[in-house]
Amino acid sequence: MRTTSSDEESLGAHASCVAVWALKKHDIYRNLELTNFSRDILQRAVEKALILEMADVDWSDWGRPARIEASLARFGKHPPFHVNYQQPVLA
Repeated sequence: MRTTSSDEESLGAHASCVAVWALKKHDIYRNLELTNFSRDILQRAVEKALILEMADVDWSDWGRPARIEASLARFGKHPPFHVNYQQPVLA
């Protein structure tokens, strides 16, 4: 398959866009505020929420490493990372 200069220009433009995104995404994510999904999203849309009962579905809140570990343990799995954390003291 032969490439034309048009193909090469298109590929070069695409590569440039990818390179710019790679550099910019760090700035974008660094400036994002932390969001609590339940409080900041779900609680603000209660009147628009729809709840459906589902069978054979498991829900896990992975807000802390201990929750990830517990969730994996229910399925007989171990985390693929070293779990070294301290349980936060709850007031």
